[in-house]
Amino acid sequence: MEKIQVVLASPSDLADERQMIKDLVNSLNPLYMKNGICIDLRMWENSTPGMNADGPQGLIDMDLEITNADLFVCIGKK
Repeated sequence: MEKIQVVLASPSDLADERQMIKDLVNSLNPLYMKNGICIDLRMWENSTPGMNADGPQGLIDMDLEITNADLFVCIGKK
């Protein structure tokens, strides 16, 4: 199965928007899986708590594997 790794980045005050993207991926995955494709959505909410020399953000960055992403989605607001 081919995996498409998508990293979603945004501040925590965009929880509703982040949930919309998660819901979209969850609705698309069953359709894509029939064709051998899986969307692997990486979000900071799914990071495992722990310690990192670079602090919490360093741990999140490591878990998200940003450098391995096929697609990086960043949302923000003014």
